[in-house]
Amino acid sequence: MRRGFTDAVGQRAGLVVLYLIAAAIGRSSVVDGDPMALVWPAGGLAVAWLITRPSTREWIIDIPLLIVVVVALGGIVRYSAIQLDREHPPPGLPAPSTAPAPTTRPAVNVTPPPL
Repeated sequence: MRRGFTDAVGQRAGLVVLYLIAAAIGRSSVVDGDPMALVWPAGGLAVAWLITRPSTREWIIDIPLLIVVVVALGGIVRYSAIQLDREHPPPGLPAPSTAPAPTTRPAVNVTPPPL
């Protein structure tokens, strides 16, 4: 029983290492500050891992493990698709305005038409 446990831990550790390598390859395909990578081989690796599991009962461990790795990886590289560089926005997007937004609407004087 102990040997099966250590084999499972070793396999999952190998998955984590391969996932990190695949994520590094995906991150290297980012072009000109665009927050999206051109390819993401880590996604295919995760799907292949889950498909090749002998039983879906192992997914109880594998899916949370993959989620933890993805969240940790996102925190490590400080990657956020929402955060934009204010001085150099991505191509096709206008530069953010530095003027303050108006706080009140100007009053409109409307007189009723004569009867």
